[in-house]
Amino acid sequence: MGAGLFGWLFGCTAATSQATGGAGAASGSTSASGAQVSAATGVLPALPCNPVTNAGCNSGKACDVHFDMVSGKYLGFGCFPPGVGDGVKPCDACEPHQNKYCAVGMTCDSLFFPKVGKCTHYCCNNLDCGGGGFCGKTTDKGDLFPDAPGLGLCVDNTAMAATCNSPATSPSKGTCVTVTGT
Repeated sequence: MGAGLFGWLFGCTAATSQATGGAGAASGSTSASGAQVSAATGVLPALPCNPVTNAGCNSGKACDVHFDMVSGKYLGFGCFPPGVGDGVKPCDACEPHQNKYCAVGMTCDSLFFPKVGKCTHYCCNNLDCGGGGFCGKTTDKGDLFPDAPGLGLCVDNTAMAATCNSPATSPSKGTCVTVTGT
C-alpha cells in the first residue's frame, strides 16, 4: 500500500465514534463519510457481504476488504477464495502480496498498518475485540470504511497493531453491517 493509505489510518484513536446516520438519522442526510443515507429507510447502503459474520459469501469464500494492490485505493468489500497458508486466529501471520490472507471474520493488518502482517478481527464494538484492544472505526479522514461507518478493526491500545485477544465469535453478531438482499 502507498504511504497515503497508512497516513489515512494513523489518525485512528481509542475514542471510537458512532456512525452518523444509523436508524435514527434524519431522512436524506449524509454520514460523516459523506455516504448518502436512504430517505426511505434512514440507513446507509448495504454491503455485498458482512465481514464480521461472512453472511453473503458462499462456502469456502471469505468477506474481506478489497483494495487495488497497486494504487492502494479502497474498493469496498467482496467474497474472496482462500489463499495459501491463511492465518486462522488473531495475530497469525498474513501477507496479501504473497497470497496469504486470514480466515473468515478477519483481515490482514498489513493492508492498513506498516507492520509485520497479522490477522485482526473486524468489529462492530469493543466487545468484539476482547481485552487489551478496541474497535477502531475512524481515522483522521473520517470513517475507516466509508460504506460501513459502524464497522472497524480490532486494534491494540496504541491503534497501531492487531489485538490478539479477540473472541472467536463476535459478540455483536455483525449487527453494524447490513448485507444487500437480506
